[in-house]
Amino acid sequence: MGEFELISRYFHAPFANFPGAERRIETGIGDDCAVLAPLSGRLVISTDTCVSGVHFPVDASAEMVAARSLGSSVSDLAAMGAEPVGFTLALTLPIINEDWLQGFGSRLFESALAWKIPLIGGDTTKGPLAVTLTVFGRVQDHCLYRHGASPGEDVWVSGALGDAAAALSLLGRPHASLTPLERQLYQRYESPQPRIKLGRELQGIATAAIDISDGLVADLSHICSASNCGALIEEDEIPLSSALLAAFSKEDALGFALQGGDDYELCFTAPQSARELIQSLSADVALSRIGSLRRESGVALRRHGEEVKLAPRGGYDHFKENSVS
Repeated sequence: MGEFELISRYFHAPFANFPGAERRIETGIGDDCAVLAPLSGRLVISTDTCVSGVHFPVDASAEMVAARSLGSSVSDLAAMGAEPVGFTLALTLPIINEDWLQGFGSRLFESALAWKIPLIGGDTTKGPLAVTLTVFGRVQDHCLYRHGASPGEDVWVSGALGDAAAALSLLGRPHASLTPLERQLYQRYESPQPRIKLGRELQGIATAAIDISDGLVADLSHICSASNCGALIEEDEIPLSSALLAAFSKEDALGFALQGGDDYELCFTAPQSARELIQSLSADVALSRIGSLRRESGVALRRHGEEVKLAPRGGYDHFKENSVS
């Protein structure tokens, strides 16, 4: 099978599957460039590369590679409050394995349909397995940035934290050996769920936002640094899932939530006056107010009435570490 047959067989889906795509995309796969129709508002763009043995295990299924690659990329759009428009895929393969491609392509388009983001172009090359995605989104009114937060505002997070990081300890085990609760944790790692709807609803409400990819402490520190402030987190308010607490000690669960990463939930800030409005949002995910911003720099945790300074790991550094993230 040649490159062009590969693309045609596994990566060419009609835009009819994506309502409204015809108005936004004039030309997709099959020409020298994709052509986007002029968009009102702002165009937001993000590129991520996922490498075998770094972002997913070397023996990861094709379905996991597709779900993690696209989910983590689309999460960047959610963090900006953007509506997905389309994405490009640069796929590097060591060999052409039709079974692998079938699984990858099927899961990729399943996720793309769920998040309403069509594939509009890309490239295929031979080499060590790597997936590079560039996602395009539109923000009609106000982008969500990391800067803009102020002392006295609340810190919020979506969903539960720590599940995906905890799942890293399960990756070497056969899937059949996992308990139902462990499989819930594994699912959070395998298939990130970008909070697109929540991000769009937070426009005009949140003062700053970020998706949690490197861990709550590291990513909240980015907001604090960009906004020239600090944060105090309440230990008892950090949302931990029942599956995580059943599989690990409370101390380990808290460590996964604070420093683990790969949650792809949203962390955002908002004025205290917006509490009732935020709780009334229709996004299909729980929201938790976990602390507040203050003038003192850094991120601290209040536990048992005492403050503990938290040092972020600094996020994942590809040139210093060599582990699956």
